[in-house]
Amino acid sequence: MSNEYKTICDTCGKRTWYEEEQACHMSYAKGATCDMGHYHEEEPYVTERCKGTLRVIDYTNTKTHLVTVGERYTFQDKRGVQKRFTVGKTTGWKPCLLLLHNARSTGSSRTINAPEIKALGGGVYEVDTYFD
Repeated sequence: MSNEYKTICDTCGKRTWYEEEQACHMSYAKGATCDMGHYHEEEPYVTERCKGTLRVIDYTNTKTHLVTVGERYTFQDKRGVQKRFTVGKTTGWKPCLLLLHNARSTGSSRTINAPEIKALGGGVYEVDTYFD
């Protein structure tokens, strides 16, 4: 059994292991935001149900036998420029792979899909993008 989440709510972002698309099951404290931006719960404590839908997560863009998330690899772009990146993964209902500057990076604008990666040999992988 895989420990990856199966669905994600399109409203609250809660990830679950349900395997079919369905209404979100989360409940939150009912309240309102004041002019100062603070959230105030109603008295007495009342909850309301999330109105979102659990969407099935599509992992096809992150599954590959060539690279592993968290490891560092050399990638070559369309022009032949080679750079080293740490591979990361985005979240959401359609995740993809990230090329991170280093292991401590928290995000990147360089995204790739797993089916686009091609092994060139010598530990170099070709990707369908430009680095500059």
